[in-house]
Amino acid sequence: MSNKTGPKKSQAHRNSFAYSAALHSAAQKKIAALPASGLLCARCADIVRWRKQFGKYRPLSAPKKCVACQRKAVRDAYHVLCDACAAGARCAKCRAPAPLAAEVRRATDGGAAVVVSPSATAGKAEDAAAAKLRQARLLAACTERQRRSYRRKLDRGDPAEIARAAAAAAAAAAATRRRRTTRRRTTARRRTTVPTRNPVPNAEREWRRPSGGDGGREVERGGERARESERERERERERESKRVAAGFFFFLEEACRRIPSSFTALFFF
Repeated sequence: MSNKTGPKKSQAHRNSFAYSAALHSAAQKKIAALPASGLLCARCADIVRWRKQFGKYRPLSAPKKCVACQRKAVRDAYHVLCDACAAGARCAKCRAPAPLAAEVRRATDGGAAVVVSPSATAGKAEDAAAAKLRQARLLAACTERQRRSYRRKLDRGDPAEIARAAAAAAAAAAATRRRRTTRRRTTARRRTTVPTRNPVPNAEREWRRPSGGDGGREVERGGERARESERERERERERESKRVAAGFFFFLEEACRRIPSSFTALFFF
């Protein structure tokens, strides 16, 4: 508790005016005047607008690569799709499809986001039947929990929530397709790869695919190589034992030649 006496000081920050990053900066004024084209969902538009408002927007110094066409054609910051790949059908930042996200247009005065219903841009959207079929295929690849979450957010009508749910469903569908492809390839590899019949060491075992000419029967080359190497080691051991025996007899003969005969007779008899 403070013991200071005297008049109390007034509030230091009265918040009488809003913060403006472009108040004394010409660069921030240019950034605030940049149009935000290609942002079809309200969440992405709000993120970019917040960055411009509080001086966190960093424009690109050079074009970056588009994730769809792999060309360096992206000229707007925080975009991952170029204008040609987005083309009004996908959000250039989160890649949400146009039928599932509301189109967002940026007003040049103040940077306010204006959300337009997808029915207003029906000419740019795809055919309703094709979109419905694509949505059904997407939901078929998702789990029951993801399907219920997507339908619940679709009933609420929030464009940002719908866009996030659609992106999550698309990612889940892609992961499911990858798992199925990997499982299919693994099963095919197990069916076509047959080990040799001889129980040989793993280092010398030969795995071969069955050929069509001999009806799928394996040529047991791994076992033959193992037996040949074992025979070679046995021959090497025999040669080594012969060399040891020859050296011993040579030493004994040399000793008998140098030692007098009396000592030799005494040694042997």
